[in-house]
Amino acid sequence: MSAVENEGEAALAADLAALLEERDPLRGREPPADITLRLDVLHGHGHSESDAIALRAIRRSAALHRRRLGVHGNEPPEGDAGALLAAGFPDRIALKRGTMDGAFRMASGQGARLSVADPLAKQTLLCVADLELKGTEARIRMAAPISRATLEGALPGALPHGGGRELRRTRGRPCWRANA
Repeated sequence: MSAVENEGEAALAADLAALLEERDPLRGREPPADITLRLDVLHGHGHSESDAIALRAIRRSAALHRRRLGVHGNEPPEGDAGALLAAGFPDRIALKRGTMDGAFRMASGQGARLSVADPLAKQTLLCVADLELKGTEARIRMAAPISRATLEGALPGALPHGGGRELRRTRGRPCWRANA
């Protein structure tokens, strides 16, 4: 939560932390992975598959985090969830692999997948918030899209500029570098 620049971002960071601590508020066989849908549900925008008990627990947890961060009143969350998640979990920045929708490689080197039917499956970059480990690849349960420009602003040098892409570690920090 140290990447916040203002009270609105602190409110967003508190909400994200609460979502990661508590049970997923979206129910169903395979709910969409987009964490922004969960943020919307948290702030009163209905979803047919939301869990009221989980939402109450998330709201309590978010209120505690907001108090710890000094967020006053009902400050609305603002900012980019993907950028805050990337700052907190740089090893979970995921780059689309090849042309197949839903296949990603995280900066940690771990492969991760989304259902091809998931709206985030076509994104080039994600920051993964929650995973379910299954064999050699993980299933992405929650993630936020992030643009290349936003990622470069949050973590300069994290992505290559053109050419082939390969995950490497530089000074202990995961990043993508041009293929040798």
